[in-house]
Amino acid sequence: ANEYYTSNNVTFNWQTRIGVFKLSDSCTPPPQGKLAGTITACNSGAPLSLAMVQLSNGTSVTTQPANNGAYSLPLAPGNYTVTVIDPNRLCNLAGPFSVTVNANQTTTLNACLTGVAQPVVDPLDPTLEVVTGGNNTGIIDANECNNLTVIAKNIGCAPAAHVVGTLSTSTPGVTITQPTANYLDMPIDGSSANTTPFKVSTAPGFVCGTAIDFTLTLNFTGGSKSSSFSIATCTESAPPVPFGGTLQTGDLIQQARLGRNGPAGISTCAGKPCPGPLSSGNRRYDLINFVNGPVDACVTIHTDTSSNPAVTPILTKAHLGSYDPTDFCVNYLGDSSLVAATSYDFSVELPANGTLVVVVEDSGNNPVTPATPSVPYTGLVSGLSALPVPGPGICKIDTGITTKAGPKTHVQGTVFDRATLTTAVGGGPPPTGTITFRLFGPNQATCGGALAFMSTVTVNGAGTYTSDSFTPTAAGTYRWIASYSGDANYNPVSGLCNDANESEVVAPMATSVMGSGTIASPFGGEASFIVNAHFKNGVSGKVIGNVDLNDPNAGFRLTQIKVTHMSFVGDCVFMNGTAKIGRTRVTFAVEACDFGTGPGIDFFAISISNGYSAAGFIDSGDIKLTP
Repeated sequence: ANEYYTSNNVTFNWQTRIGVFKLSDSCTPPPQGKLAGTITACNSGAPLSLAMVQLSNGTSVTTQPANNGAYSLPLAPGNYTVTVIDPNRLCNLAGPFSVTVNANQTTTLNACLTGVAQPVVDPLDPTLEVVTGGNNTGIIDANECNNLTVIAKNIGCAPAAHVVGTLSTSTPGVTITQPTANYLDMPIDGSSANTTPFKVSTAPGFVCGTAIDFTLTLNFTGGSKSSSFSIATCTESAPPVPFGGTLQTGDLIQQARLGRNGPAGISTCAGKPCPGPLSSGNRRYDLINFVNGPVDACVTIHTDTSSNPAVTPILTKAHLGSYDPTDFCVNYLGDSSLVAATSYDFSVELPANGTLVVVVEDSGNNPVTPATPSVPYTGLVSGLSALPVPGPGICKIDTGITTKAGPKTHVQGTVFDRATLTTAVGGGPPPTGTITFRLFGPNQATCGGALAFMSTVTVNGAGTYTSDSFTPTAAGTYRWIASYSGDANYNPVSGLCNDANESEVVAPMATSVMGSGTIASPFGGEASFIVNAHFKNGVSGKVIGNVDLNDPNAGFRLTQIKVTHMSFVGDCVFMNGTAKIGRTRVTFAVEACDFGTGPGIDFFAISISNGYSAAGFIDSGDIKLTP
């Protein structure tokens, strides 16, 4: 059948012609066979849609999503070479395969394709990004901390396993404070959202209405894939605003009406050309102004004339900022186009903070007169942008603190603590605030008693900070707790009682020293020493002990020189005595410090009245101070 307009009347004058056709009884169809099969992924057996089966005669067929990877292609009998490819999934080509198609038979060719996963985010589907938190509007505004869920789909040629996403942005005023998250494994054509939300922080000075451009990089076993997408911001809408009035005698008058171009001319936010004026003579019109919010908006204007008893045609149009009744196309945005209906809608794009001028005008073919009936109307403007809800504040970046107390000591020695402050996200402002070191003890197993000592240091960036030193006067176990105060950009963090490396055992005052080792000689090479001394009566008084020194490059050796005086201060012992070098009597002074175990930890120094002096952390050996 063929329905058509006549050449001289293009209105509704349908014509129909019916044709009858008959094939000759002698017409014989050519012989035909069929090639069919299923295309799958080699590593999982999953059916592949959109795979292309290509034949050497130029024929091809594509597997469709509804057919689970199956295809069927009628062919003339013969020999063919077949290849299979799925370029949309970046699968590797399979084949060539040689097949023979026989008349009235189906030849089966199944194939599997190899390739890698492709977990991606569709940038044209805004439903894949879900915003929560912040001011609980589901919209990203300034001065906010929002959670962001992003759904990815694996459109590749293999399953995506062990998927980890990293979110980034270069949009000014935006920081990703939780940039990494795991995804569930995704089979071919499977989807997953991040299992923990990304955190997106907008600064107080973020420019509202700026679209945030994101890049999500998904790393998975065997590859990596990046997707870019954008999220509009500050898209709050004002409640619909009603308007209404009556076109009547005494209203504003213009000398034409806007041209009408039927249903196809109803304005959308894509815009339309101004139809221009039509007819002449008096036409009444009303003006109603509306102010848009801080973001561009697609605004819908609804007009209702169902209460118009005279059914006098009216038309609604929109202008930006102002209306010129002598030139309808100045500042023109769009119009309703229709006048016959009792209600109609049209939409226009309105810039941020722009003034929408709604014009309701007479649109009949004839000019109005004082006798023309009044025309009541009502309307509604919806979609105007609104001021964003004030944000509750930015995302504070998580911090970490690791601590390590100083080496073991004795009563009257010194104890101190070190704390290393780290931030979860790099590139932000340097942390400020303070780290407070609290010391409990001795022997407060739960850190619940009075403080033995407290020290506070100022923080200027991530790094390692050291407390002031404390001199304990009682033996026992002391426990440190270090805590960071946080600041406007970073969360506080604190250690706990009995954290690893935060306990120090303070031994009683030492009364004996024993040790040996080597230090650097002032003459080159190394000097070796032995020290062994204690008080005869336990804690003071007469000293029993001696010191050996052998420095080959100094030209002398002291063997078992007697210690006559000894005193212990914390982790160190100070000894004095006399000796002979050849026939010359000399005096000596020794300092030996037990700071721990291992090379470079303990300290030894000796000075002799003949001018010899050597001191330093020992290169080998060990010094022990014991009660």
